[in-house]
Amino acid sequence: MPHVSRRPVEKDVYFQIVDGFYWLLTDLKSEPEMKVFLNDFFTKTERIMLAKRLAIALMVMKGYETKIIVEVLRVSSATVYHTQEWLNHGGSGLKMGLNKLMRQEKLQKFWTKVDRFLEEFVFKPSLLSRIPKNT
Repeated sequence: MPHVSRRPVEKDVYFQIVDGFYWLLTDLKSEPEMKVFLNDFFTKTERIMLAKRLAIALMVMKGYETKIIVEVLRVSSATVYHTQEWLNHGGSGLKMGLNKLMRQEKLQKFWTKVDRFLEEFVFKPSLLSRIPKNT
């Protein structure tokens, strides 16, 4: 799991490096540029963690029940609860990003597939056993 050094940097240094990071993210103009950068910058574990966090938030916003989110994304109910609380008591930047994502055509196609999957495998539990588990 990612961790932060116990020796924090000075506040002005922190703000400079964070501002530089934000600038870099906004300067990456294309999806291929962003993919190459993020694949190099984050470890596989970090990419999975961030993607799952985003997927949890999207599913919460779409009104999926906690037990469905837990089963589909293989996360804990506590993680889903924390995300729900985050969205309910703030998270305005996250909500803004999620709303943008939900308007994207690619994402709409993805959610159609998720909905079909849930209808077939989750709402017909006997079929759920056919899904291979990640090992």
